[in-house]
Amino acid sequence: MLLAAGDTGAARSMLAREDSDIASNSRWRMASRESEAIFASAEQHLALGDTSGAEAQFARIEEVFIDAQFRFSPLLRGYGRPWIGRAWLRHGDVLAARRHRDDAIKMYRRVVGLWGGIETDPEITPVVDSARSRLASLGHRNR
Repeated sequence: MLLAAGDTGAARSMLAREDSDIASNSRWRMASRESEAIFASAEQHLALGDTSGAEAQFARIEEVFIDAQFRFSPLLRGYGRPWIGRAWLRHGDVLAARRHRDDAIKMYRRVVGLWGGIETDPEITPVVDSARSRLASLGHRNR
């Protein structure tokens, strides 16, 4: 709201308070609203042109998953409809823009691995299609 009104200073102050609240909570659960707030914070940092702040928030999400491999699961489908896939897609975009090709590929492959089995969901299919497209643009053959 503040950003839409053009008040970037107030938007940055409010985001700093929100990030502080996130940081003060010692444990985040990925299937929770709090975890989705981390992604929302990353998106807000990107909207303010703060890629470093966004990367810090994406790193918080990444801490939970480390280097896990992901496959489609109907159990994971409903959590946040599909915020985690969007988070990995955006994180991949930031990594690709910073020329961290291998790390970007890892994020995009997670999206495809997690939700590539869903072909007709209007919310998930565009996220998976975008990840596949970005993988192709990086010269990675999707397996």
